[in-house]
Amino acid sequence: MNGSRYGTSEVNHALLWVRIKNKFSWEIPVEYEVALERGRAVLAFVESQLVQTGGQPFLVRGDAPTLADIAVFPYVALAESSSDAAIKLADYPNVHAWVERIKALPDMTQMPPW
Repeated sequence: MNGSRYGTSEVNHALLWVRIKNKFSWEIPVEYEVALERGRAVLAFVESQLVQTGGQPFLVRGDAPTLADIAVFPYVALAESSSDAAIKLADYPNVHAWVERIKALPDMTQMPPW
């Protein structure tokens, strides 16, 4: 996303580690608190990315979602439930609004609550 230090895999891995440890109790390559902090850092980055687009509705300037939006959406959308609310999307108002915009896209299938 805009040549930053965060790419899709960094976004997904940080939030995925939280989910794997919290929901399945599987081992992860970092301590859980570190995973939570990385998850929060990722959400702060996504928040800043949305601010940088100048009020545009998606991660990359334009009127339609891109691969970036679709690739990171599941992990971001599930961040709060994945962490049992240790991560709160309300702390990232632009991210929360973005999640709601993606959910409202035509033909968007509702994600399971897991």
